Formats: sequence, structure tokens, C-alpha cells
Amino acid sequence: MPKLYKLSEVRDGANAMSNGAKTQMSGEKFESAVRIIFEAIKIHSYPEEREWLEMCSRIRNEMKKFYPGTWHCIAYETKFYSIVESTSGDYMTVKLDDLYIELFRSH
Repeated sequence: MPKLYKLSEVRDGANAMSNGAKTQMSGEKFESAVRIIFEAIKIHSYPEEREWLEMCSRIRNEMKKFYPGTWHCIAYETKFYSIVESTSGDYMTVKLDDLYIELFRSH
């Protein structure tokens, strides 16, 4: 059963180191991303499963509304490793108990 999270838990997860990659977002953009991720988790999590594609699409599309550009969202149930190139200050990882999210804007 997917866990539901409080906004503060998503914020703490975004501040945590995840696989050696530290969140580079700050200020208003950081807070917007945390709120968007929190809402997407809440909307797309059900007792039996998460709607992974819909959750990532919502996060990406909401970020594009406020911060134009090419945004990418990757979500996993377990630890993941990746190498991505993002624009400066446009990278975030969120590490939660049963959910990992990587959000970034590419060049």
C-alpha cells in the first residue's frame, strides 16, 4: 500500500542527499516544486497502487507552467541511480520511504 506523505515530509525528502546527488533548487522554485510533488503524490496514490505515469506527468506539466522549459520527472519505488545534465539550479531529488523522485530541467 503506497504511503501518503505530509508536505513537511516531502520538503525534508527534497533536502536529503539521495544517491550522492544533492538538490540544487532553492527559494521560491524549491517551494513550488515541493508543493507540486506533494499534490501529485496525494492525487495519484491509491490504497492499491500509484499512478506513476500520471504523477510524473502532473509534476512535469505543473513545473512547465511556472518555470518554462523542458522538465523531466522520474519516479521509482526503490533506490535508483542516474546521470543527468540539468540547467544550473534546476535539479531536485526527493527521497521518501517508498518513493524516489528525480526532477530536472534540461538545457
